Amino acid sequence: DAEQSNRAKTVFLSGISHELRTPLNGVIGLADVIRHTAVSRGGVQLAGYATQISAAGNDLLGTVEKTVHFAHLAARRAPVGRAPVSLAGVVGRVIEAYEREAIQNHIVIHTEGLDVQVLADASLLQDCIAQVVENAIRYAGHGSHVWISTAEASAKTRHISVRDNGRGFGNSDPDMAFQPFERLERASGTTFGAGMGLSIARIKAEAMGGSIFMRNLAKGGAEAIITLPIPEEAETTAAHGDSVTP
Repeated sequence: DAEQSNRAKTVFLSGISHELRTPLNGVIGLADVIRHTAVSRGGVQLAGYATQISAAGNDLLGTVEKTVHFAHLAARRAPVGRAPVSLAGVVGRVIEAYEREAIQNHIVIHTEGLDVQVLADASLLQDCIAQVVENAIRYAGHGSHVWISTAEASAKTRHISVRDNGRGFGNSDPDMAFQPFERLERASGTTFGAGMGLSIARIKAEAMGGSIFMRNLAKGGAEAIITLPIPEEAETTAAHGDSVTP
């Protein structure tokens, strides 16, 4: 019954997604045409309006895509192939993707101790970290800081930490943030989002044999910790007390 329900939800969301994407792409495309025309004719104000329409359309399109992506992931929780992955390279690509948004919000991203390997699917790992970093940037607040670092969790696993010095979760249970479409106390705020990013991150972490949890920090802010296994050769090196390198 659960599998049939998941399949039904996936089919429904896929259908709705198709119906939404077509007009949204039309809105975004026409907004871009208006913007280019306005710029060529010196219509600065009209170009600004068109830019806002295009940005809002892209935000909504991203939410639609993420909804369908989540439905497919939830319906098909299958094991994935894993290999040693350099964490520094993955995090570097994630930071590059969100660099513009961070600069616009005067958010500084710090990294530390990323010259290690984890046992993962490179694509899934990048998506997982990206969802968490996006969440931190969106909710940390203007002028805040985001730190990405690692620490040894055990002889066979490693923590990947993404923390910020924003508002945190207040009185809400941080684990509730992993419920799909749940935005906790942030629902009354102005930050755009459907509350699926962390749900997607958890599914992808678990698909790689790992886990993820959130916690409030004593001095303010929140921390997401992704735990993943490390390659066997790294286990051997760590056991002898040497540093783990890619």
